[in-house]
Amino acid sequence: MGFGLLLCGYFVLTFMSFGVGEYSFAAYIIGGFITANAAYRLKDYCPRFMLTVIAGCVYMLLGVYDVLFFLDELFLWGVMPVGTLLPSIIDGISICVELFFHISLLWGVMLIATDVEEQKIRSGSIRNLTFSIIWGVGQLILVLFPALAAFQQQVFTKLLLLVVLVTYVLNVLLLHSCYRNICPAGEELGSPMKRSRFAFVNKINDRFEEKSARALKESMEYSQKKREEREEKRMSNKKKRK
Repeated sequence: MGFGLLLCGYFVLTFMSFGVGEYSFAAYIIGGFITANAAYRLKDYCPRFMLTVIAGCVYMLLGVYDVLFFLDELFLWGVMPVGTLLPSIIDGISICVELFFHISLLWGVMLIATDVEEQKIRSGSIRNLTFSIIWGVGQLILVLFPALAAFQQQVFTKLLLLVVLVTYVLNVLLLHSCYRNICPAGEELGSPMKRSRFAFVNKINDRFEEKSARALKESMEYSQKKREEREEKRMSNKKKRK
């Protein structure tokens, strides 16, 4: 469906960009591409994911800009503008893109979860969206009042960083839950998993397929039950009108 790929792209864009430091442009380009590809698949189920595709493409553009800036400093080309407002503008754009990315992603997850009646995932997406908005407001406050960054041993900045990390962790868990629990109609007819030469790998895959099949069966039974309840209610209302 695309949630597994989206989970990988999200992890690269968030945690990997922290890990690679000044080489974050690689995370932006690779993560942006993976995310845009995954969101493009998901837009067939929820058109709102097209906004996430756009966000992933902008991430790639930001990564290309950082590559050019890095190469300019490395080889002393002197082509990129230095000492201008452009770096500050790019930083502001990066904040807006990240906020837009999270809002569009969580909005799409919430709509899909609502359609398939996954209330736990829907509630989680609303909770994570709240954290993302708090982060965005905090970043805006730092941009408008930069003196807060050094206030009381950077307490505001540290709290904001904690909110960011908590948001990232919660979103990873949410996307993993989507990958495990949301399955489009017909996906259960896919081809079987390729067997490995290693017995322990096959054993793990067999257990995973067994759990997936059981979860799929329960999901189909629940959906059938809900359809029957809606049909009974419709027929009951029809009789009352007569």
